[in-house]
Amino acid sequence: MRRPNASPRAALIVLGLGLVGAGAGCDVVKKLADKKGAKATSSAEAKQDEPPKPAEAPKPKEGDPCDQDNQAVCRDTGAMLICQGKKWQITTCRGKDGCKGTVVVQCDQTIARSGDPCGKDENYSCTEDLKAQLKCAGGKWQEVAKCRGPKACETKFPFSKCDQSVAREGDACGQDGSAACSEDKKAVFECKGGKYGAKQPCRGGCVAEGIFVKCN
Repeated sequence: MRRPNASPRAALIVLGLGLVGAGAGCDVVKKLADKKGAKATSSAEAKQDEPPKPAEAPKPKEGDPCDQDNQAVCRDTGAMLICQGKKWQITTCRGKDGCKGTVVVQCDQTIARSGDPCGKDENYSCTEDLKAQLKCAGGKWQEVAKCRGPKACETKFPFSKCDQSVAREGDACGQDGSAACSEDKKAVFECKGGKYGAKQPCRGGCVAEGIFVKCN
């Protein structure tokens, strides 16, 4: 049965319009896909045309030959390689800032360990627990003093200050005639021949005031 007021021709026209609309939509989708494909191809070709990034030069190793003395490079965050005598020599950087920089390399040597390689003789540093003073001699950090006083060891590289207001008998000391209190404050030691000795009792206690030590 036919619906009222609907002719076969009208139905055909409506159906025809529907078919035309669907075909146009497919053409639009196809054009968008073609554009995306062209962009992807263009991007891939551009990447292929880019010159390859140069590979990083390998870092030198300790003992490798070098050309320019005092040239430096960070081996890692805790050590620096420096050119000395036409060979790369290692120096530890145990301070809080470690080793950093490329053009200008900075190595924090405010903290070191006895036996670690060091850069320049006559530089001074402190041990990690701040209880001893180190000196660079012969390319190695060497312990030169115990720092048993309340201020322990303080570094302002390349110098360090060692509080020796408190000592034990036999501790190394720098200057003959200097004095230090015993840890229990009941005696005073005098530096002789590079060692603290000649213990003298202090009945009223031993007191360190700045660079002076008083035996009461």
